[in-house]
Parts: sequence; C-alpha cells; structure tokens
Amino acid sequence: MNHPLSHRGYTFLEVIVVIVVIGMVAAGLSSAMVTSLQNPTLNREVAQATFVAQQTLDTILTDRRSGDPAKGYDNTTTAFATTILAGKVFTPTVTVSAQGAGSNGCPAGADCKLVEVSVVAPGGATIEAATLLIDYE
Repeated sequence: MNHPLSHRGYTFLEVIVVIVVIGMVAAGLSSAMVTSLQNPTLNREVAQATFVAQQTLDTILTDRRSGDPAKGYDNTTTAFATTILAGKVFTPTVTVSAQGAGSNGCPAGADCKLVEVSVVAPGGATIEAATLLIDYE
C-alpha cells in the first residue's frame, strides 16, 4: 500500500514536543528527589522529638505512680529538662489543666487533669502528645 510521504513517521515538531515534555517530567522528578533527600534529617528530628514527648509523659506517669500524684503538675506550664539527642537540643513544655467531669473523656465522679506535652524539634516541627490523668474519688 502506498502512503504519501507526509503520513510516514513523526514530524520534526512532534519529536521536539515529546522531548520538551520528557524534559519537564524529568525536571519535576529531580526536584522531588532533591526534596526527599533533604527530608530524612527532618524526619529523624520529628522521630526524636516524638521520643522526647513520650519520655516526658512517661516521667509524669511514673511520678504519679510513685505515690506523689501532684508532684507540681497542677494547672501549670512547666519546661522540663532539656534532652540532647545526636547533638540536637529538645526542650519539652508541659501544660497541666484541670478537667471537669464529662470533658475530654473525664468520667463522672472523677478528678481529671489533662497533661499536654509540646516539643519543638531543631528543624522547627512541633510535636504534641497528651494524656488524661484520672483520680477516682
């Protein structure tokens, strides 16, 4: 079957358009790759800040179980001891507030305190953790 010359293969313009589109996709992928290579540091700092927040909550729960439930955790905001992990400084801030029955899951007839821990990672990310301390009367 004979085809006219204009119907065989791709034109120069079509080839150029495909090359430009492939170049744009490659540029987008390389940009995403550079960003993903920079994120492991931030991810590590977020994981370390999460560890510090959980460790701070564990300290508060341990103090509570050791027979000193108040231990200065009454309606206050306190900066806890600074933790240094892999040469980076993490300072948790603890806020304790009384909760009335029925608020934030506090059961009726109980004295509850909401303990919130906030840790700012060196990269700027803020990690927050909370627990509800319940004393039944």
